[in-house]
Amino acid sequence: MKFQIFMFVSVAVLSSCASKPAKDPGATAAGTTAGTATQSEATSMESKILASQEESNLVTEISFSKGVASISGAAKKELSALFTKAKSRGTVDDIKVITWGDREYPSKMDKELSEVQVNLVEKRNDAIKAYFEGIDKDADVEVFSMAMRPGMINKLMSGDDAKIKKSLEASGIPNTDSKGKTASKASKSIVIFTLEQ
Repeated sequence: MKFQIFMFVSVAVLSSCASKPAKDPGATAAGTTAGTATQSEATSMESKILASQEESNLVTEISFSKGVASISGAAKKELSALFTKAKSRGTVDDIKVITWGDREYPSKMDKELSEVQVNLVEKRNDAIKAYFEGIDKDADVEVFSMAMRPGMINKLMSGDDAKIKKSLEASGIPNTDSKGKTASKASKSIVIFTLEQ
């Protein structure tokens, strides 16, 4: 436990010292390229906590325009650079991709977002997975949909899906019943690289 706290504090300190990424020259005033995903200005604390629990500090977030599943050139460069950095540190065990639709994570009452949102998350995950497999055909990419809560079997088996979603909930991500108390996660993906021990 002390090691996890130390790792979390270390990641937070190192992240605060890092310089901000260069803006995409095609970015709009809102910071996104029309119709594509771009790298977030900063990786959220929730993402850093989740990465720390996965025993990694190789994490980033990208944002998507509403209704869009394609990845921008700037986001591809960020993902590629992080992949290269991960490979320079050892053998990449897997890449976890946690993706939201254009709405927040469903509350306990909602259980699952609309079919449109579920399909959008699937397309976004497929785009990121295909991108990594294009870089390295042996890439082991695990995708998670934040458009639905984990099923009962996954909860009982303590699967990765349930573990990741429980961790994100505990870190304070908003859900469809939230009243704007925390920063939105809608239209985002968290990407975490874990290395073989």
